[in-house]
Amino acid sequence: MKNQISLDLIVKLCLSLFSNNKAALNIMKNQTKTAKFLGCTCSVQWGEYSNGRTAIELFIKKTGEPMTVASVNLPYEHIESGEVAIKNYSENEGVLQALIAAKIISEPVRFIATGFVQIPVCKLINA
Repeated sequence: MKNQISLDLIVKLCLSLFSNNKAALNIMKNQTKTAKFLGCTCSVQWGEYSNGRTAIELFIKKTGEPMTVASVNLPYEHIESGEVAIKNYSENEGVLQALIAAKIISEPVRFIATGFVQIPVCKLINA
C-alpha cells in the first residue's frame, strides 16, 4: 500500500509539471533569434508561464510548426529574474547546448534536483 501511494504521488507530480509547462505558455511571437536543434533550424520565441516565469519555445523555421518547449516551469523553486530553467532530458536532450551555441542562454549557473533529473538553470542573454 505504501509503495502504491508513493507511485500515485509521483504520477500526479509529473502530470502537474507537464500541465504547468504546456498549458500556461503565453508566447510572444515577435522574436527573431534562431537555433539549430535536432537538425532543424528553429525560431526561438520567448513568453511567460502563468506565474510570470520565462518560457522558451522552438518552432520549425520552414513550417512554423512547434518543435519543443525548451523551458520548464518549476513553480516551487526559486528562479531569479533573468534566469530560465531548461528541460534538457527525454525528447529535449541537446536543447541546452543548442540554446547556448545560439547565444540565447548562458552555461548553467546551477542545477535544481527534481527527482530523477537535474534541471539546469541558465541566464538569458539579450532576451
